[in-house]
Amino acid sequence: MILKPLVPRFECVEASRGRGWMVRASWSSGRTAEVPGFASKDAAEAWIRDESPAWLAARLTRSHD
Repeated sequence: MILKPLVPRFECVEASRGRGWMVRASWSSGRTAEVPGFASKDAAEAWIRDESPAWLAARLTRSHD
């Protein structure tokens, strides 16, 4: 059995109806998650750079509870 990578690909996506930006996390399995609420693309990119490791660690920890 081959294990899928645990680290998703992060991308900045403009929210629908012009309501700011969000970050989409996409895993190789096809699963996705969205983190909404960013006022700008720069803010979403900063979140990917600075906060996504902790976000991912929290998701991985919860999945094993």
